[in-house]
Amino acid sequence: MPTRPEPTGGSATAQADAPLVEITDLNVHFALRASAAARLVGRSSGTVRAVDGVSLSLARGEVLGLVGESGSGKSTLGRALLGLVHATSGSIRYQGDELTGLSEAKLRPLRRDLQMVFQDPHASFNPSMTVGRSVADALRIHGLAGDAEQRRGAVLAALERVGLAPGERFIDKYPAELSGGQKQRAVIARAIILDPKLLVADEPISMLDMSVRAKILGLLEELRDELGLTYVYITHDLASARFFCDRVAIMYLGKIVEIGPVAEIFDNPRHPYTQALIKAIPEPDPDKALPRDLPRGEIPDAANPPLGCSFHPRCPAAFGPCGWEPRDVRMVLDQRWTTVSGEQYEAESRLVADEAHFASDTEVHAAGGSPGEVLALLEDERTSRPAEPLWKGVVGRTVVGRSVQMQMRAAVEPTLLPVRDAAVSVSCHLYHPPAGYAAGGKALDDPRASSNEAQ
Repeated sequence: MPTRPEPTGGSATAQADAPLVEITDLNVHFALRASAAARLVGRSSGTVRAVDGVSLSLARGEVLGLVGESGSGKSTLGRALLGLVHATSGSIRYQGDELTGLSEAKLRPLRRDLQMVFQDPHASFNPSMTVGRSVADALRIHGLAGDAEQRRGAVLAALERVGLAPGERFIDKYPAELSGGQKQRAVIARAIILDPKLLVADEPISMLDMSVRAKILGLLEELRDELGLTYVYITHDLASARFFCDRVAIMYLGKIVEIGPVAEIFDNPRHPYTQALIKAIPEPDPDKALPRDLPRGEIPDAANPPLGCSFHPRCPAAFGPCGWEPRDVRMVLDQRWTTVSGEQYEAESRLVADEAHFASDTEVHAAGGSPGEVLALLEDERTSRPAEPLWKGVVGRTVVGRSVQMQMRAAVEPTLLPVRDAAVSVSCHLYHPPAGYAAGGKALDDPRASSNEAQ
């Protein structure tokens, strides 16, 4: 397998100390085109912010885990790092060199250093090509390893390095003749044959049998030690991230909400979303029941994300500046209607019949009945469930025409900042309260507000 010479001289030490990758305010947005006519004229009907203002650095030899639910932007961030999707704005620097905006011709030489292992090993190979030919193609494309005989020798060495030994047994097989674990090993062989420095592993074990997963993670760990690899490990499986990663970045709707060393994240999670993810890890003890305080609702639409903190509609600790808006009222009412009789549901739901009546940024429209009845419904919900976080963001309700005008506290988008006396950074107002609020989420004009400083 080809290897590159190590740098010599005093600059080598400085290069080793510098981050391998630095990402600054990276955005990857995708335009939505709802109709054929809109596509013809290039008109967009919205934008999905798949990656929304992400900044992080990656040290040499580090394993950084990107963790979050499906749709959080993990895979898009990994693909943007390799130039497989184009950044809308922001910066990606690899060894000090800017990658964003490079043409495919200029990116191709860097593909020796930047490789990817995809989620589905069954779709990673051309079924009509042998494993050996597929692995050797990387060498051929980059003009490495000389003639066909030399390439075959390099392929055999790569296959044996990933545990497909003897290599002669596998090199002439077709993908359909391999098991799922063997295919993923062959995918890894194709990635490492170019002697890369960074490997983006996108859910590399999620489609494998449970008995094989630990072996593949063990293989990746061995390759890290032998080849000096740096990993971006993308997963929704926190258990494997805890086993394999040095640091973990928790993503939600395109943003990093918490990042830090594995021990800090798992032993003392700060962000409410991180806490919820850890509570959702399956417990092998059959005598322990699953927690019942997991986040309510579903992940919001990335084309129309919530104001302020994107997690606030599902967050049990949300308060005034987190970004409340009238559409959050519908979510609270939907939750109410799961606990009432069918007759009460029919009577109340006709007042605010569907999501369209929450389209305004300031109003809850009356669908049936009078706006006074809508106001009475909201007041009843507030008095019956005063602990609902929504009411910390509502400062007034007034009937205006056919609507109830909602006065909400101004939304403030949280920023990813370090937590005092800890090795983690968190994007949460509970730790970095905006002006006018104390730690813990109380308004400073509230006589119950705490005088403690932010953590």
